[in-house]
Amino acid sequence: MTKEEMILLPAMRAGRAPGIEHPIAVMRADHDGHAGNTALIRQLTDGLTPPDHACGSWRRLYAGAEKLLEDLTAHIALENDVLFPRFEQG
Repeated sequence: MTKEEMILLPAMRAGRAPGIEHPIAVMRADHDGHAGNTALIRQLTDGLTPPDHACGSWRRLYAGAEKLLEDLTAHIALENDVLFPRFEQG
């Protein structure tokens, strides 16, 4: 998020600044990494399904993690599919 707030978003606010495709490419690569991490979390947690013996705290942790991953996925899709293409097209 720091890279977005300090580099990419100011460049986007300034318009189609020369070289903007480079920070966008970095963010797309970061997004790919997040997708891999999300998949790994889901794999390691059986799809964020707590076991039958899980306590309430464990269940709330998984529910919160599910919400976080859903929000992250939506954020990435919005940037990749809507925002970035506006600046990548010549």
